[in-house]
Amino acid sequence: KQRKADITLVVGDHLSSNTNKLYKISETKNKTFLVETVLDVKKIDLTNVKSINITSGASTPPYLVSEIITYLSEL
Repeated sequence: KQRKADITLVVGDHLSSNTNKLYKISETKNKTFLVETVLDVKKIDLTNVKSINITSGASTPPYLVSEIITYLSEL
């Protein structure tokens, strides 16, 4: 059985319809944050967070997701 992550990050533009749909679906299942950049992630209290789901909108540039993953992996 797959373990549920502590939080979910949806990466993408706040104005993106696709990103907002992902956010709305995710927030029904898990504590979810809509972020655009690493700066947004830095504002989230990650105390006691051990696992994170990350997803992104269809038009989100891959480098943004990579930057966030790199930042989180260095914590």
